Amino acid sequence: MIKERVTQIAKSKGIKKEIFFSRIGTTSANFRGKAKNTPLSSSTIENILSEFPDINLEWLITGKGEIYMTKQDSTKCSELQSLSSFGKYPVKLYDVNKITSLKAFFEGKEGSVLDEIYVPNAPFCDGAIYITGDNMYPLLKSGDIVMYKIMANLNHVIYGEMYLLSIKFEKDSYVTVNYICKSEKSGCYKLVSYNPHYSPKDVLISSIDAIALVKVSIRQNTMV
Repeated sequence: MIKERVTQIAKSKGIKKEIFFSRIGTTSANFRGKAKNTPLSSSTIENILSEFPDINLEWLITGKGEIYMTKQDSTKCSELQSLSSFGKYPVKLYDVNKITSLKAFFEGKEGSVLDEIYVPNAPFCDGAIYITGDNMYPLLKSGDIVMYKIMANLNHVIYGEMYLLSIKFEKDSYVTVNYICKSEKSGCYKLVSYNPHYSPKDVLISSIDAIALVKVSIRQNTMV
């Protein structure tokens, strides 16, 4: 199990879990909520390999081989990293209809895999989903696929980029895809749609409970 392999690294290195998770950019509490087979985010993989370069990437991702690299493993890992960098590593396409919370989905508590996607020269992404709604039409339309990278820090957005986000609204929440721009209101982001029928909207940063940078969009134009 992926979760068990990550904690096995800490045990094999003789590092306390709290210190280990801090070094790879997360906390044991956050990691404890993830399902055992939830794929690791690209940032977590990068942090693990940066902190512990002797860890076998193939073992970390698939469970095959040994925890530490041999010469042969080193060659395989270089190939895997190269494939990941050029979009030849599979990105899981999730069924968004099976989730009730984008936050829970990002934490690995919900969602089922529909398929895997390979996009040449694409950046590393954490997953992909079908979108609904027309607020980004005609740039995006219902049924298009977006590939995303989960962001851990709400304050690290890049103004003018497109994001998939969940906004808390009273006792409910809704999921949207929008450009995020700088707001004139303190503590807010301005959400801007591509569709001119939707006016820009200021939302409290504190009301955003999940966010991911949209890195790739895919549209199918024919039935077959």
